[in-house]
Amino acid sequence: APMDNSTNNVSFIFHRRHGAEVESTDLCHSQALVFLVLLFSAYYLKVKKNHAPSREMCGTNHHHHDAAGMQQEPQADMGEVDASFVDKISRKKLFLSRPVNKFFFGYRGSKKGFIDTWRHIEFPSLVPPVELGLVDNTNKEEAIKDASTPLSAMREVYLDYAGAALPTKSQLHEAYNAAQQVFVNPHTSSESAAILEQAKQVVLDFCQCGNDGKYDMIFTSGTTESLKIVAESFPWSKGSVFVYSKNSHTSVVGMRNVACSMGATFKCRSLTAICNAVPETFAKWVNEVDHGCESDRCSVNEKGVSNSGVQFQADHLLVLPMECNFGGTRANSISSITAAAREINRRRNGHSWFTMIDIAKAAATGPVNLAHLDVDFACLSFYKLFGTPTGLGALIVKRTVWNDLLSRNDNMYFGGGAVDSILPSENFVVPRKGLSRLVNGTVHYRGISELKHGFDEMNKIGGSDKIFFHTRCLASEMVNRLRLLHHVGGKRAIVIYGAWAKWKSEKAQCCDFDQVRMQIEQMPGPTIAFNIQRSDGSFVGYSEVSNLAALASPRIHLRTGCFCNTGACQESLKLTNEDIKQNFAAGHVCGDQRDIINGQPTGAVRISFGKDSTWEDLDAAIEFIRKYFVRHNELSDQVEKALDEYVKQNDALRHDGTKADAKLTDIFVFPIKSCAAMRVHRWKMHKRSGKLAFDREFALIDSTGRALRLSCYPKMALIKPVLDLASMKMIISAPACENLILDLKIIHSSDDTTDVSVCGKGCNAKIYGDGKVSNWFSAVLGVRCWLAKYDDTKVRNQWANAHHSSVMKSSFQKFAFANDAPILLVSRNSVNLLNVILSCKGQRLVDARYFRPNLVVDVSLGHTATAVMTNPEDLWSNLSIGNITFNVTGKCARCTMVDYDPTSGMKGKTLNALADYRRTKGSIYFGIFLETAECNIMDGEYFYIDVG
Repeated sequence: APMDNSTNNVSFIFHRRHGAEVESTDLCHSQALVFLVLLFSAYYLKVKKNHAPSREMCGTNHHHHDAAGMQQEPQADMGEVDASFVDKISRKKLFLSRPVNKFFFGYRGSKKGFIDTWRHIEFPSLVPPVELGLVDNTNKEEAIKDASTPLSAMREVYLDYAGAALPTKSQLHEAYNAAQQVFVNPHTSSESAAILEQAKQVVLDFCQCGNDGKYDMIFTSGTTESLKIVAESFPWSKGSVFVYSKNSHTSVVGMRNVACSMGATFKCRSLTAICNAVPETFAKWVNEVDHGCESDRCSVNEKGVSNSGVQFQADHLLVLPMECNFGGTRANSISSITAAAREINRRRNGHSWFTMIDIAKAAATGPVNLAHLDVDFACLSFYKLFGTPTGLGALIVKRTVWNDLLSRNDNMYFGGGAVDSILPSENFVVPRKGLSRLVNGTVHYRGISELKHGFDEMNKIGGSDKIFFHTRCLASEMVNRLRLLHHVGGKRAIVIYGAWAKWKSEKAQCCDFDQVRMQIEQMPGPTIAFNIQRSDGSFVGYSEVSNLAALASPRIHLRTGCFCNTGACQESLKLTNEDIKQNFAAGHVCGDQRDIINGQPTGAVRISFGKDSTWEDLDAAIEFIRKYFVRHNELSDQVEKALDEYVKQNDALRHDGTKADAKLTDIFVFPIKSCAAMRVHRWKMHKRSGKLAFDREFALIDSTGRALRLSCYPKMALIKPVLDLASMKMIISAPACENLILDLKIIHSSDDTTDVSVCGKGCNAKIYGDGKVSNWFSAVLGVRCWLAKYDDTKVRNQWANAHHSSVMKSSFQKFAFANDAPILLVSRNSVNLLNVILSCKGQRLVDARYFRPNLVVDVSLGHTATAVMTNPEDLWSNLSIGNITFNVTGKCARCTMVDYDPTSGMKGKTLNALADYRRTKGSIYFGIFLETAECNIMDGEYFYIDVG
């Protein structure tokens, strides 16, 4: 900085990186310029020299190591990290330079300060902000080093604020301190009851309806229960009409069943039609017959008189979301809708329209003024606002409205605290007045007492208004960058749905504060739904996106599917009612992985921002999409170099395509599915199916009949079963437990057959062993479970009556608990190549056991460079082992099971590495499935197979 106003010299103070000495000097501007050029050139050359990529780093030395060795490998090349980091800083600077973000991003001027100064403190597990001189005690060199550390890779990106917010560290700390105080049941203490009343006032003030006493509220378990209470308490009749918008959450649509059971009709209308409603629209809804008890429906004229001349009285309910949880579409004319309802109520004799809004999503990222909206009911969940407490929400109601409705419904359940007087021996009960009548039992009073800390956190950053603008800055940037993603050739990679699909960003960067504010106020909610298209125009399934996001570094949390909003999903994907029914007939249900049917998506990907979101979150999401989907046909430079080096240094593998010389090196049997493998040198194999004896014949199941998996219960790797075919006993061991010995000659199974679900596929099984067996496994895993044995009675009966191989091939897939086929094979060559990739990524090496194969082979000849790069077994259609010929039935699609160390259960990054070069559309393949094609051994049902 200039020393004073009288000189053009510049003062420099030099701090040694690892010392306390300080030197200073004065230079004129021209000297300073030359000096800075030399200084930064020297620094850059030093960085490049110190961090130049080493050939040994990606050489073949690593893949020749013992595959069981688990040494830590070198980290990513610092030169590449440096370039990536500089690019990231440039992108953020561009984002912050825009006027809209200068004005409204990051909570500048708030009590808590700019978001980059506290996000990494409040959320240490999330990706930190990049250094732009805004965070103290951080410099570029340290930031680059941090970006390449294992800790950085473990940090995560959270982009599901429409699903739930995250509690800040400060909020949890305050709640913990408050929990140390004695806080008794509010039915016991008036002090506790007073705290609950204070919390009510805080909630009503938050919704801007607490000053005039017009509204009251009760605490519920969340938005869904609030909607259920209204549905079950509303005085439906045969003349009632229930109207809801098509983009409503399933919890709103669920009110339909209650309404129709009481004789009401329902109407599903687009949000646009509802937002344009006038008094005549409400009158039309009453007279129209769409759904419900159509045979009992009668038309009603303007004065409330039916077509039979009888005076008609009915109550009607309109429910809509203030903001759609699917794609951010907002209902911006709610006050005019309620005004139209009031007007029709004034005109029509005996008819009353009531309005309700679901503010669960809108309240989390923007202000809600219920007094201005003038609705009769509203509901929200607090975990959507600030993460905790979960299982707590509110139902807000106009006092006059609810008193009137309650007086006409005497058929409601009542519980403790909901009555003024009651006789158990006589049908005498006096309900409490007002909303208290709906509160049954003790509320979640400890959770209610914690609400203050959540609202305090919102106030520290400026309240709902600041959150509204902050999240729109991020959402609009996300949409703009998604639109820029194109494949080579110019084809767009992203299809955006909902209101953001129609939103047009301002090309001219306006610098007027008021005009910028007005532009943001017109934006949709900060929730973006989209799908990804490949370069050939086909859609990427949302399950593929979700699975790869979970593998990414950093891991990205986003939502996929229809988000409990089938109507909005239908409108966005242009699915007809018949399409939905056909998809269901094809096996697709809500929440499953059937993401593409007949080439069309069944759901979407959703990214949503919240009060604690920052630029790094959206940037990570964009770079993730770019890496895996926009450039998915290209290997990263790091992986490509590793593959080339592997091929060049394995001349013996670059052959002219002669017959492969493969040797069987390992045989693994898995008696209990997902538990440890049993390595054998000789084992018997079923002649007709090719299944190894006792392989995956047992499984551990939970109370729902679902087979437990290593990826969910890593301790399963510590359960080691050993079979003795001579004595027909299975000895099962686990750390700190006595061995469990099962005599397989004795039938320990129950008589009843149990349906067991293995990766979504049904199997027949019987519970094996008594309570002692179940207790042993339950103690090891820490979860209640049972040992089940596959029931092969049905399959054996089919085979006994079969005289040709087609029956066998259609039946073996149901033989034991194997997922797709009785035999899985991998080659050591494929594992060696994978270890080259893992080494370059700084990840631990793996061995064949990670992939849970039955057979492991080593190929020594007969492969071109292309074959090596794609794994040698990829090219095989059949193979022979001794006198047995096997057909290859397909490749094995991998899941996160391969991440888990088969000896310890520790999780690694295996699937992430495979995704770099083994991904084909929605699957990551590694290994092949086999079935027996021909057997020259005539005697017996089984034959023996040997290593070597």
